[in-house]
Amino acid sequence: MATSKLYNKLSMKFQKGFLAFFLLMLLAIVGTFILKTHVFQQKEKIYNVKTDFSVKGDGIHDDTKNIQRAIDEVPKGSTIIFPKGVYKVSNILKYKVETGYGISYSALKINKPINIVLKDAIIQTNSSEEYGVFWVYKTSNVTIKGGKLIGKKFSEESRLTSRIGILIQDSKNCLLKNIYTRNFTQGINLYFSNKNKLENISTEYNRGSGIISFRSNRNLIKDCLIRNSSDGDLSLYGGGKDNKVFNCTIVEDRKNRKNEQGLTIESEKNSIIKNTIVTGFYYGIDIKNGSKNITVQNNRIFNNQFNIAVRAGDPNNLQTISNNIKIVNNNVLDIREEKPRGGIILNNGKNHIIEGNSINKNTLIIDSNIINNNKNLKNVKINSNTFIES
Repeated sequence: MATSKLYNKLSMKFQKGFLAFFLLMLLAIVGTFILKTHVFQQKEKIYNVKTDFSVKGDGIHDDTKNIQRAIDEVPKGSTIIFPKGVYKVSNILKYKVETGYGISYSALKINKPINIVLKDAIIQTNSSEEYGVFWVYKTSNVTIKGGKLIGKKFSEESRLTSRIGILIQDSKNCLLKNIYTRNFTQGINLYFSNKNKLENISTEYNRGSGIISFRSNRNLIKDCLIRNSSDGDLSLYGGGKDNKVFNCTIVEDRKNRKNEQGLTIESEKNSIIKNTIVTGFYYGIDIKNGSKNITVQNNRIFNNQFNIAVRAGDPNNLQTISNNIKIVNNNVLDIREEKPRGGIILNNGKNHIIEGNSINKNTLIIDSNIINNNKNLKNVKINSNTFIES
């Protein structure tokens, strides 16, 4: 009997101890879950710039400081909503930007992963001074969607990067979508930035490029409209690689602009231009300055003085050879009446493929002369093109 009582006492103590241990572990698990849920909710929280940060958005007050405060204070991963309104910004915070073309400024700086949703909002520069709107710097996973970014007036004499609508610098995995910009020196600039996406961007009336990818890799530019800008309305430049331009429209329709360049590809490697329309330029698609392994496929290029050119480049520029250019299955009919002109012109490089294109008769120009000491054209394959009477 004594042994049985001792056993029962030990058993009860064990059960109570186990129950206490089980309850403690359960509390720890629940606490951890609540803490993680709270942190997750913090990261995913949605903020309203008007109600949470006293931003006016009335088109009168300068909202720069309060918008920047919102960007700085929200946790990483948060979403900042801009309700319908006109948000005036200025360069009072003096965010100095160096892009290789010289010094410029931006009104707002983003240096952590957040989401900006502009909806029907307009962000407008508050003066004619030289600054842009968003500077995304040394970060990743920034999203900016919707809305309009408007410079106060067209930049007639500014440096090409003195004000950039959105500059993505040294950043990756960012998304710009459903945005309209105008009246900047460059609408969108991807500068040393990789694996970003630009979707359904409309940008026009920029003094420089509407969209430029500068020494940036593996970016996707799709479903974009670039209109009435200059210095290459859309430009892949400076030594980037593996970029894709799909389903874009690039247009120049100002009557007094006859010498603009549409889509420029300079010192670029392994990039693809596909299902894109380019019209109204001196050079529609201009491949130059040491580009390599470029594919131009299934595009409609028309009403340019030279629809597609593979050439050395402009005087006083690099003027280096471009090799391994594939121009396949493009419609390059309907070039301008001015002379000289050409549907496709090749004047340097080797191992080019010209195949399956629709082109006006006598407008495929093969120039084998030496240009600024570059080598002659070599090993050019011309197959299965359709030549149509002008």
